[in-house]
Amino acid sequence: MNKPHLIAIDVDGTLLTREGRLSKRTKDVLLSCQRQGDAILLSSGRPWRSLRGFYEQLGLTGPVVCYNGALVFDPCDPSFKRLEKRLDREAVVSIYEAFAPSLMGFMCESETSIYIDHPNDYLGRFFPYEGMKIEKGPLSRTLKDNPFTAIFEVKERDGERLREAIEKRAPLRFRRWHGVPYGEAYLSGVDKGSALLYVMTELGFGKESVVAFGDSDNDYEMLLLAGRPFVMEGCHSPLLLREFPHTKKGNDQDGLALALEDLLDA
Repeated sequence: MNKPHLIAIDVDGTLLTREGRLSKRTKDVLLSCQRQGDAILLSSGRPWRSLRGFYEQLGLTGPVVCYNGALVFDPCDPSFKRLEKRLDREAVVSIYEAFAPSLMGFMCESETSIYIDHPNDYLGRFFPYEGMKIEKGPLSRTLKDNPFTAIFEVKERDGERLREAIEKRAPLRFRRWHGVPYGEAYLSGVDKGSALLYVMTELGFGKESVVAFGDSDNDYEMLLLAGRPFVMEGCHSPLLLREFPHTKKGNDQDGLALALEDLLDA
């Protein structure tokens, strides 16, 4: 890669190992990319507080994409125009109250508070409780702000019914997570692709200068925008595997680093 590129990277299943760690080789390659002038964009469903450690380990200085595109901002540059797209509070409350008897768990969060029915170790890995105000009790009473995300833990037999109820409330959509009993409500047209396009426009990168890596259906729109898209080896998404080339190795074998090394040598 001879001229500066924007390298957009999903976090879980792509940047990080299965244990949620950043390998030395991946870190070294991304630092090398930055030294030659490339911009690194972390793009995740996680909130900023859950990305900050990796952002700092990599010495990043540009924008970051949180909540699958619902929040885009630059932690190092307050002049970068912050982009926010939040869910409607009343719609979230209405859906939760209608499905509460069928839900195994629920959480949503605003910038300062997490609203949960009970603590959840799995979600806590990605949406840590530290530094956040924890709100329990009836959502109609506790939820005061429009949240960035709303996650439902639901049995498979109830998933389609939940989807139909959510998607009746346009522009809300529903996305299931692979391999776990969770799904999330999100806004139509708000995704990692819309966030990447926003960053491309703000930073002046064209499609031909964008490299992107992902492993899940929520990465589809981001990969579609990239001139050089890559799906991680071992990805479970038939859609992504059908549409995009894949790396030679998976996230536990430094697949991201190996692909970037090949591009750096090209």
